[in-house]
Amino acid sequence: MKREPVGLFEKYFIIWFRSLTETIWTGERKLRNTVIAILVLGGLNVFLLTGSVRDFFRLEEASKYDIPSTLYGLNEKGEYEAIAEYYKFSRIPVQLDSLPKEEKPYSQDDRHKLIQCFLSTEDNSFYSHSGIDFKGIARAFVVNILAGRVKEGASTITQQVARLKYLTIERSLARKAREAWLAVLLEAVYPKDKILEVYLNEIPLGHGTIGVGAASRFYFRKEAKDISWGEAAILASLTTRPTLFSPIVNPHSSMSKVRVVFRKLIENGRLSVSDAEKEYASLQDYYINLNRSPNDSAFSDRLNRFPYVTEYVRKNLIRTIGSERLYNGGLKIYSTIEIRHQEEAEKSLLPALQRQTIESNQRAFRNVDAFDDIYGSSFSIIADLYDLPDFKFKISRSERTFSSAYQEELRDLFSTLNLLVGDDVLGDWIDKNYTSQSTKDHLLPVEGSLIAIRPNTGYITALVGGSGFRSDNQQIRPFQAFRQPGSAFKPILYATAMDYSGKNPDPEKNVTPATLFADSPLQYLMEDGDEWAPENYSAEYSGFILLRKALEQSKNSVAVRVLEQVGLSNLMATLILNSLRTN
Repeated sequence: MKREPVGLFEKYFIIWFRSLTETIWTGERKLRNTVIAILVLGGLNVFLLTGSVRDFFRLEEASKYDIPSTLYGLNEKGEYEAIAEYYKFSRIPVQLDSLPKEEKPYSQDDRHKLIQCFLSTEDNSFYSHSGIDFKGIARAFVVNILAGRVKEGASTITQQVARLKYLTIERSLARKAREAWLAVLLEAVYPKDKILEVYLNEIPLGHGTIGVGAASRFYFRKEAKDISWGEAAILASLTTRPTLFSPIVNPHSSMSKVRVVFRKLIENGRLSVSDAEKEYASLQDYYINLNRSPNDSAFSDRLNRFPYVTEYVRKNLIRTIGSERLYNGGLKIYSTIEIRHQEEAEKSLLPALQRQTIESNQRAFRNVDAFDDIYGSSFSIIADLYDLPDFKFKISRSERTFSSAYQEELRDLFSTLNLLVGDDVLGDWIDKNYTSQSTKDHLLPVEGSLIAIRPNTGYITALVGGSGFRSDNQQIRPFQAFRQPGSAFKPILYATAMDYSGKNPDPEKNVTPATLFADSPLQYLMEDGDEWAPENYSAEYSGFILLRKALEQSKNSVAVRVLEQVGLSNLMATLILNSLRTN
């Protein structure tokens, strides 16, 4: 039974206690609700600052790469064969499971040496954290405070993947927060091995290489699976400052950084001291025999067997699909170029142009400065006495020196820069202002072009645009060198005139290959009072001649008479149509 209070004091005490209990309970509930609300609002603010709903739909992009496109031509077997590659940065994707395991006990870890080197230098606890390494953050904080500068970073490999795939290199708290948020999302969606694989294929490693596949081929001429411990250590040393630690640009700095990588391998128990020393010593031959230009890049290693063909296809594809898709879309482009035809075209045309250049005596006189130094002061007197032309030049010695250096040493570099900016502005400006070939001290080589077309299909099977593809000679002359067609237009004129036969109201004006025309001098008085007197090239005339013979001998006077007899207005529509077909 419930006991009732008996005393007045007891009644008051019970009422006070109940009131206090209700107040405390109500206060705790309000406090709890307030804390929950603050946490929810704080979490929402953090989400709004660091992430967005769109991030969930972009996670699939992480496993996709920008892949170079490949151009193919037909070989003698009728099979497509790669003849060129299009890319701004070289990337050769590597699958993690394609990298062979290491043998124990030489290595304490059986993962491939590439993986071990990058884990040791970038994120040794990669397989144990969930995207953010809080211990690493604390350690880096203490190290940087003691050093008084940023000496050690705390970004995990997953965070680096987030930055490489979605963010910029901007240094800010907001960017770091987004990086952490995206790293957590990536860890929730992808397995560790896939995240590591993306990292190894996305990390820039200098000289225009992206990922370990392209870097292995550029630095060592090897596939990634075949490199040594020392070579893997070199690649792992390039992650922070690829240019500074490049073995090609700064071999001494590179060797110092590689020593740090081996020290990390020893500290993390992946190699013994003796094995690390042996592997490091084996690198000496690589550095000693390294004889490459610091300006060398993966772009110069790209497949490009027929540069004029490559450039012709590039220009056309950029107009239709855009540069982004061409350079990064991994397209397979099948052309009508027949490799044997193209090789024979270049073999025939280029030597012929070189011989013609020599015969035309169009060679640059390189000793102009020496001539000026020795004979410059007296030449003006000799020139006045014997009426000699002036040998002085329109450009200064410094401009001439730069022009020579540009054409011999810097041309490929500027060509690469043109490709990186997606335009030819830089090269055009340099050519116009510093390497103009119109100056008297540098005569142009004889130029020519060749294009082979299948008459029944219109397929281009060979294309050569000039005497040699360089940054100052990239014109594809069959399409870009607008020249007067000259006598090449006569077959079109005669064919059009014969097509018109039977339609002319005056049957006597119909034209056939057997029609006789007078091959004799002509003279016309133009409406403005000028005279026009077309002549044969040989200045010789044959009297009456068959049309087929006039075409064979390229008689200018007959071509004018054909046009006059049939009437330009009757031929214009068909002439234009035939001209468009030939172009």
